[in-house]
Amino acid sequence: MLKNLVAQTLYNMGMIYKKRGLGKAKTFLRKAVDFGNENAMKALRAMER
Repeated sequence: MLKNLVAQTLYNMGMIYKKRGLGKAKTFLRKAVDFGNENAMKALRAMER
């Protein structure tokens, strides 16, 4: 439960940074992936294209 909450929070922070065009987005999205967030994995793949 806590792991999912942390993963979702990191994903949300990553998406906010992505929308603002800041380089920290990948850092937060990678951490979200480490906690098992699949949406973060999709967002990272989209950023690399």
